[in-house]
Amino acid sequence: PSVYAIAHDILRERELFLSDAVQLQLVENLRIEPESVLLYFHLDAKANLVILGGTGNLEFHINDSKVATAIQQPVSSHVVHLTVAARGMGTAMLTVQDIGLATPVSTSAVVCVADVAWVRMLLPDESSIPLHSTLTVNLIAGDSMGNVFEDSQFEFMNVWVHLQDEILELSNESGLKLAGSRILGSRFILRGSSVGVTNNLYVSVLPNSGREILSELGRVEVYAPLSIHPSELALAPGAKYVVWVHGGPSTGITILFLSSNETVASIDGVAGLLVANDVGNSRVISQAYSQSGGLVCQASLEVRVSIPRSMLLNVRGGHLGIQQEMSIFPVGTDEDLFAFFELCVDYKWVVGDEQVLSLQPLDDFMVDSFSGICADDRREADCETWMGLSKSKIHERDSAIDARFSARVVGRASGRTDVTVSFTCHFQSNSKGIASNPVFYKASDTIWVLPDPPLALGIPTTWLLPPNVLSSTVLPQPTDSSLEAASPVTKRHITYSMMHGGSGEIGGIRLDGGRIKTSERNDLACIQATDHRTGRSEIAVCIRVADVAQMTIGEKCFPFHTYELSVGTHHLFNVVLRDRLGTPFYDVGSASQLVVATNRADVVYVKVSNVDGQSHSRNASISVQTLRQGVALIKISEKGIPLVSDYVLVVVGAFISPKNSIFHIGGRVNFSIVGKGILLNEYGQWSSSNEDVMKVVQDTGEAFAVGAGKTVIHFNGSRLVTHTPATVIRVAAISIKSPSEILTNVPYPDKGYLFPVRFRDSEGHDVGSIGTGKELSYNCRVVPSYIGRCAPWQEHGRDMFYCVFFPYSPERLFWTLQRQVEAPVSSLNVGDAKGFLSISVIAEVLGTADMGTVDASFVGGFSVLDVKDELHISPSANRSLLTVVGSAGGVEVSWLRKDSMNVKRISSENDAFGVGGHAVYEVTVFHEERPFADKLVFSLPSTGQQVQINVKYDAGQPETAPLFGQIVTAVVMTIVVIIVPLIICARLLDLPRPLRAQREPQMTSMMSDVGNEILPDGSPSRTISALDAVQTPPRLSSSRSPPQPYTDYVSRTIEKTPYFRGERFQRFDPSRTY
Repeated sequence: PSVYAIAHDILRERELFLSDAVQLQLVENLRIEPESVLLYFHLDAKANLVILGGTGNLEFHINDSKVATAIQQPVSSHVVHLTVAARGMGTAMLTVQDIGLATPVSTSAVVCVADVAWVRMLLPDESSIPLHSTLTVNLIAGDSMGNVFEDSQFEFMNVWVHLQDEILELSNESGLKLAGSRILGSRFILRGSSVGVTNNLYVSVLPNSGREILSELGRVEVYAPLSIHPSELALAPGAKYVVWVHGGPSTGITILFLSSNETVASIDGVAGLLVANDVGNSRVISQAYSQSGGLVCQASLEVRVSIPRSMLLNVRGGHLGIQQEMSIFPVGTDEDLFAFFELCVDYKWVVGDEQVLSLQPLDDFMVDSFSGICADDRREADCETWMGLSKSKIHERDSAIDARFSARVVGRASGRTDVTVSFTCHFQSNSKGIASNPVFYKASDTIWVLPDPPLALGIPTTWLLPPNVLSSTVLPQPTDSSLEAASPVTKRHITYSMMHGGSGEIGGIRLDGGRIKTSERNDLACIQATDHRTGRSEIAVCIRVADVAQMTIGEKCFPFHTYELSVGTHHLFNVVLRDRLGTPFYDVGSASQLVVATNRADVVYVKVSNVDGQSHSRNASISVQTLRQGVALIKISEKGIPLVSDYVLVVVGAFISPKNSIFHIGGRVNFSIVGKGILLNEYGQWSSSNEDVMKVVQDTGEAFAVGAGKTVIHFNGSRLVTHTPATVIRVAAISIKSPSEILTNVPYPDKGYLFPVRFRDSEGHDVGSIGTGKELSYNCRVVPSYIGRCAPWQEHGRDMFYCVFFPYSPERLFWTLQRQVEAPVSSLNVGDAKGFLSISVIAEVLGTADMGTVDASFVGGFSVLDVKDELHISPSANRSLLTVVGSAGGVEVSWLRKDSMNVKRISSENDAFGVGGHAVYEVTVFHEERPFADKLVFSLPSTGQQVQINVKYDAGQPETAPLFGQIVTAVVMTIVVIIVPLIICARLLDLPRPLRAQREPQMTSMMSDVGNEILPDGSPSRTISALDAVQTPPRLSSSRSPPQPYTDYVSRTIEKTPYFRGERFQRFDPSRTY
């Protein structure tokens, strides 16, 4: 027993039991949450503290009552609440003591009262909201120590929100307190009022110190709802169209496209290239995703793919005046040219009466009828610049676009005639029969050419204006200096008034200073001009108001609808608005609402430009910016009137070569057109915008740099306009820099050694290069020239230019110096004994004496001539020679078996001198009875180059072990080939015949070698006989059991079989014998 058990027994015997009890109350640890609090220095600023744990019998005090005071709130749920209030700036310690414990404990919290030192808006770097939606912006502020104020303290701060534009406005949603632009909390809400980006959103705080504190500027974008353009789209099978989106955030998003029915229309998810595959309807969905992958907004477009049932000819009412022109083209029942123009070919235009109407398609209007049009309004020289057009098919990759889908007609005489166009379309569809069977179309319509009235002398003096337009200043004032000098007081002595209208207004036409304002009525009135100095009054001009019914792109000297531009070109196309008879408007003002669209927004960027103010006409224009090579069809139409439209086909591909060139004074270049798509023999004129810098031969494009400066080289052809900037510099200094690495020829970089070259003008400014392209206008060379070659090179896509040095190999240097018969080696600078050589790389401007030079150190490498993988040496030939070329004087050789082999140089030191020397080494093996292997290591310490050659020595002793192995192998193979086939054949001949397994339902107990087995359910199991013991497992049979006499017969036959009971001598399975 243990000591405790013994003691327990002793105390029990004596009955001396001592006992006592104490009641204990366990409470949680006393703590304050939060342990520190930051108050803004304001008399009303307060913060709440919670005291947890303890007995609830507490005492508290603050060590500095000038900083803060503490007030206890009513106790709720055994939780004590304290409120601390700010009294002055500083730090105080709040101590709470639990006096209800036997041993009082205390805890403390820090109360800091400070002024605000910084404020910040919690805005993402790229914040964007849809138009008329809201954005909540949270604020944080802190003191100079980096501590952050709680949200409740913002109510006592003087926080203001500053909005510098009308893109955003403050909103008081969700019950936020606002006082003008002042906020009374830690957050505020902004509402997007207009589309745009504001970069100067900030908040300010006016602290107690009086110095205003500003936050960092915030950027918020208000974007329009996302939409896909065009708003509706109808295509024929095989047509392509690039859809584009408008609206949505401009930054920080990714736009993806998808099609609801890829069988009908498939679309490139990134580029937006839509391909019509088969007849049907599909929906194109555009989705904008943020950088985190969330969906920001989306839009959809309905696409209908169908084969046009028939074609119509768009003749816009079918009326035309004499000597007026009109563009005509076919359209489908529900489709425009976008749907089928690139799928149709073989356009044939026919006019019923050419005396009434002159048809000028692209293939035959250049010679006869063109001169008649230009003779009225243009000089003959101007018209000749537009000559040379003959092709009408534009090849885009492997497909051809027939550009004769539109024609220009001119009224010749009064009358009526029919215009017919026929063509064939090859639609491309996945459906059987559509792609293989071309569709033939024929469209026809009647055009009336209306004559002028018998007396129409006022037509040339009548201006045509649209309704509801305020024209530009079209009524001029006199510029006669004699009249101004005679009447210095009266500056305006010409007044305009409507005839028979003293108030300056008649009908719907009135005057507004020098401008004319029309109403929605179609009126005709004249304006009277009165010269108050001379007292003369005359009819100044008549005004006719008519609706816009037609439009054409270009003017009479540009009747084409196919144009070729180079990549990066900006071009303006004039749009001439006309009335129903084809008469052009004199001024369109702001009344014209043009809508421009293109099927390849990835090739060109188009927009409606400002009104073009020419002397004879003031028309609208469209701006075309080419983006990349391709073919784009552009449509211009009147808003709300799609039939009032015209088309222009723009081929982007040609450009001037070389592009963006820099030349030096005195240089020359032959400019040429590269990438012509329409015409291989395009004629035009070359010109320079500044001939003081560069002069160009107009016919050939050969240019000469004559002065320093910048210019633009232009090419103006009949339908090809392109340009490229050029710069001519005066080189004052050329600087070339040596690379930092060691120059050597074994090994050296595949791209050679780069020596950066820079060119500077007389003021020391870097002027970049002097030439672009493959043929640069500066040259590079190296001295001495035998050491290698040097060539100029420009880094692709950058204005970085180099002299690239390619050193020759040691073998080439050796043979080159060996062939210097006329100039002995001693007279050349071939380097020192270790292969060090000083070289110079020179960059020089062609045609001038300007050059730059840099010196560099070159360390030659070496090569071993006729090097094999291994060097074999035998007792009969124990000597071999090795030749090292290059910087052989500094080469060191080492090997391991110095007791068996010796290597020494047998050539002179003079032969190894320089970078092209040579040294002959003799390798000798001493008499050895055993073979060995070693390595010769040739090394050059100056470059770290090493060459290893394996050496094997064959002592010539016979080897008996391989012969014995061959004999053993032959014996084993003989046994395998002869004995094994005999064993296999014997086994195959002894195979027995299989016996059918038998199943007996019942067996008598008289057979001593039979055992019965009864299943648990009482049914008889399969009976196993003595025969079964030597057989393979029997197969189950579903047939009936054999009769008993047959079974007895089989048993007797087995018993009489010889050797059946002699199992010791039995060779075969008796059940398998036959």
